[in-house]
Amino acid sequence: MVGRIMAGALCALLAGRAQAAGWSSPEVALQLQGVTRSDLFPGSTLTGPDRGLQGEFTVQTATRAAPALKLGLEGRGGAIAWNRFSFASYGWLGGELTLRRGGSQLSAGAEWTPHRVKFGDDAGGAGFRRLEGTLGWRQSLPARTRLRIQGTWTDDDYETAYDARDAFTPGLAGQLSWRPAEPLTLHGEAGVERTAAAAAKYSHAERAAGGGVQWRPGAWRLEAAVRSGMRRYEDAGPSDSNFRRRDQWIELSGVVGRTLRSGLELSAGVGLLDQASSRLDRNYTVSSFQLGLGWTRAGD
Repeated sequence: MVGRIMAGALCALLAGRAQAAGWSSPEVALQLQGVTRSDLFPGSTLTGPDRGLQGEFTVQTATRAAPALKLGLEGRGGAIAWNRFSFASYGWLGGELTLRRGGSQLSAGAEWTPHRVKFGDDAGGAGFRRLEGTLGWRQSLPARTRLRIQGTWTDDDYETAYDARDAFTPGLAGQLSWRPAEPLTLHGEAGVERTAAAAAKYSHAERAAGGGVQWRPGAWRLEAAVRSGMRRYEDAGPSDSNFRRRDQWIELSGVVGRTLRSGLELSAGVGLLDQASSRLDRNYTVSSFQLGLGWTRAGD
């Protein structure tokens, strides 16, 4: 309820800004999709498949801060409700501020998740609050290429019984995209992050890399991507369950979208996540499927 009230307030704020001198009328995007997962809490003792409903919105507006500078403001939020494991449902709310000059853009954003659970087999599900922040730089380069570098931080605050899992995670990632032809875009990315938890056995370092392709022939949109990474728990002691633990994972995803009419798109997506771990109970494969509608109302 609080999330819905805040989302409505944010939309009203942006709409009000758009009516002020110099601000464009808001661009609004809504998406509603059904989702299924083959395993909602991989690695937990109480887990299984589930299906749910997910909704998201974004509101964007912009103004000229100076003749050569464009200031952008975006609000976003969403929620997902699960059927079988209803306690795993959660919502989020965030925003981003951008400043663009020519082919360069600086961005700063934040996102808040007031309550989410980590497990399905513990009383209370190891509930936590998450606050995330980003600071990024995007630069257009010759030959239809674009570079993006982004710093991130994530602060997870668990409920009292799970305070040992409280963690702060800074990270750094980069992406290079190339558009060799108008309907085709290719990209590659890599990133690192380090999680410092209250208890050393939960601290870990992770690195990941991947790439993808997007093709937009006419009214169609086709996307495919692959990401792979490694996670090491080097601070865990000999008596900890994570001692010498190493996870390796690979994630595949694909989306097919079709514009039905101006501003309305039908899309379907699939995903596959496979993890191999030195800790036997953390070996799993999870598949997912999404089907939904997206609507966009363009601004000025």
